[in-house]
Amino acid sequence: MKYILTNDIDFFDPKLKKASQKAKKLAKNQRKGNLCKFLKNDLGIIVGLPNHCKNDLGMPCIIN
Repeated sequence: MKYILTNDIDFFDPKLKKASQKAKKLAKNQRKGNLCKFLKNDLGIIVGLPNHCKNDLGMPCIIN
């Protein structure tokens, strides 16, 4: 499995770079941005936040 663990909006939906924090948070949680979908569907790379790890990888991810 290929996985990018990040909180960077550029991996979810780069066009929201100047959007409000609320819009960015929603995009990251839903993972429906064009880049995020492309990475998953075309390249087989899943992009996720630390809180997505448990469901995606079956284990908690700890970030220091």
